[in-house]
Amino acid sequence: MNPLAPGTVIQIGSERRGQIAMRLEAMSLENLDGCREWLGATDSSGYGKTSFGARVSVGAHRLAFAIWRVANGKMMPPDVHHQCEFRLCIHPEHLDGTGRSENLLAKTWKPNGDYVCKNGHVNPKLYVKGQRWPKCSVCHKAYQRAYDSRQRGKRRWHGSQAHRRF
Repeated sequence: MNPLAPGTVIQIGSERRGQIAMRLEAMSLENLDGCREWLGATDSSGYGKTSFGARVSVGAHRLAFAIWRVANGKMMPPDVHHQCEFRLCIHPEHLDGTGRSENLLAKTWKPNGDYVCKNGHVNPKLYVKGQRWPKCSVCHKAYQRAYDSRQRGKRRWHGSQAHRRF
């Protein structure tokens, strides 16, 4: 079980907190932007990873948030948002505990009011039909074209059309 899962109550002794804080500081370096950049292992999404306890891998930013920002007896938030938008940052002042929907909105809507999709399209029309959250219409059209071309190659003849050769 992940000890830093959303909704778990944080119970870390002061001595253990000090050890973890020293390890986090040793495995990070402050960069020119003021971020504390994680130098250890990363996951496939680009977030820092570290071990916590016996064989438990957790996000370095979640561990930093739990150590420096969450008091004992308080619950861990669902998401930890990087206000600096740098995934390797573990600076406690750049991390904010948010809900899942707030974090998704913060990832897509920029402070100047622009919507930017994950592929960098700025202010595209949004495709919402049948989706949990809006998708970029440019990305959706490209996906649909690729899907349709894959399906064209898979067409098979059925029944009376099986003998026809074109």
